[in-house]
Amino acid sequence: MAKRWEELAARTAEKGMEEEAAAMRQGVTWLPMDMSDMSTLDSGTFDLILEKFTFDAMLCEAKDDGSHCPACAAIREMHRVLAPAGTLLSIAWGEGRRPVLLRGG
Repeated sequence: MAKRWEELAARTAEKGMEEEAAAMRQGVTWLPMDMSDMSTLDSGTFDLILEKFTFDAMLCEAKDDGSHCPACAAIREMHRVLAPAGTLLSIAWGEGRRPVLLRGG
């Protein structure tokens, strides 16, 4: 699926954008894993973590907004793998169910 999207994006982008996008990906490593269990990563590994709508999706699926929701486990893991002065950048559609994450779930 990702390969098909990449090919489509490359065909519809302006001339030269494919090369620019390839250059930007140099040195990037994708590590697919369960956000609530990143035990293969050391604590303090990242200076920046970016999530885009992931928590929105997880919270929509949650049975409740309690501290046992998968999003709460994910935020604890992200906090663990962030460097002491690291930043978690969360891009969300709406804030309706975010208070549980802000409370420290």
